[in-house]
This record gives sequence, structure tokens and C-alpha cells, in this order.
Amino acid sequence: MTKLPLGSIRFETSLISPTLHGSLAATSISTMKAESRRPKEREGAISALNVAIEALNLAKEISSITPAKAVFGSVSFILVMIRVSFLLGLC
Repeated sequence: MTKLPLGSIRFETSLISPTLHGSLAATSISTMKAESRRPKEREGAISALNVAIEALNLAKEISSITPAKAVFGSVSFILVMIRVSFLLGLC
């Protein structure tokens, strides 16, 4: 095994094919687009969670069946936890 001095390793950019270089550029652009969509997607998810939580709370209030009230309350609580994790940026 031959050890090379640290400064002797060079990378030639001319060895990268134009196709590979183009695909790398396209990948970085698509990544930027995906990152710009994330806040909008997060807002949409939070909005949907808010609607579901309100619907479950209303169903819990209207329901006269005790087990149903417990289920509506539990599911509502889980959705609140998911919403909080979205707001904190954990998801």
C-alpha cells in the first residue's frame, strides 16, 4: 500500500461529465424548490389538524355515549400533540 502526501491529491473538475454536472445542478434546484414548499405544506397540515381537532371536540360535546366521548377526546388529544410537534418544527 502506497501512502500519498496529503497535498498530492487533486480533483479534476474536467473529469465530471456534462450530464453528471447537469444532473447535480438539477438536484440542487429541485432540493431548493422542495424546501420552499415545506412551509406551505406545513401550514396546510396545521390547518387540517385544526379543523379535525375542532370537529372532534364538537363531536365529543354532542355525543351522549360515554365511550364515544372518551374516544373523541383521546383522538383530539393525539392530534393536538401532532399539531404542537409541527409548530415546534419537530415534523
